[in-house]
Amino acid sequence: MGALEDRLPAVAAEAVSSCEALTWSGAVMGQLMQHQPRIVLNALSGLMDRLVKFQGRYAELTTVIPRPAGLRCDQLLSSVSAYQPRPRAASFP
Repeated sequence: MGALEDRLPAVAAEAVSSCEALTWSGAVMGQLMQHQPRIVLNALSGLMDRLVKFQGRYAELTTVIPRPAGLRCDQLLSSVSAYQPRPRAASFP
C-alpha cells in the first residue's frame, strides 16, 4: 500500500524513564486497517483536523485586511491581532 510505506513518523517523543517503543511496519498497518476499519476512521479524522488547521492558516495568509485611511500603526496592529477568519462548516461526518 503506497500510503503506508515504511517511513519515520513526523513526531518526536522523549521518555522520562526506561521504556520500549511498539511499532508496526507499513504492511502490517495496512493489514490492520483492512480488518479494523476504526483505525482508518481515526486516521482520516486526524488528517481532516490537520487539513482544517492548514486551511485556516492559509486563509490568514491570503486574506487582505482593509486599512482605513488615517489609521495609526498601533491601531492597525491591534485590528490585525484581533482578526479571526470566518469559521467554515466541516463537511466530514
